[in-house]
Amino acid sequence: MPDQNPRQLGTRQLAINPAFFQDIKEDREELLFIEGRMKYLLGNSALFGENLKEFCELTELFRDQLALHFALEEAYGYFEEALEVAPRLHRKSKTLRAQHADLFERAQGLCEEAYRKPPLENEALAERARELVRSFDEHESAEMELIQSALNEDVGCGD
Repeated sequence: MPDQNPRQLGTRQLAINPAFFQDIKEDREELLFIEGRMKYLLGNSALFGENLKEFCELTELFRDQLALHFALEEAYGYFEEALEVAPRLHRKSKTLRAQHADLFERAQGLCEEAYRKPPLENEALAERARELVRSFDEHESAEMELIQSALNEDVGCGD
């Protein structure tokens, strides 16, 4: 495998595919940019109300980018190789992967709601969006912790 960088793990190897990491990095940057703009609008009620059309467009972009993000994670095998070395993390990995469908469905619902809500219900819409963004951030943090745990503790790269 010329485009992979294997790291020796005792008697096992973890292959790191640079193309995978580049795709995920670019996808994540785009997703975080969209999320950042959403957070900016959500941080100020007046700004949110004045930019409802932009917020509606952002919900669509967020939903679509979220779908791509999750598809990339799942298509590239997520971090199965690390989990093969750290089988104790399988349950947590399965739980996090199951959250993909829930987060996407919530993003889809938010998008639909954004386009049909009258202006008087902006705060309820904003609160749903804040909760989705919080949930997504928690999900991403948990995934990063799981990956770090698999690579640092079980793979033997940690101090």
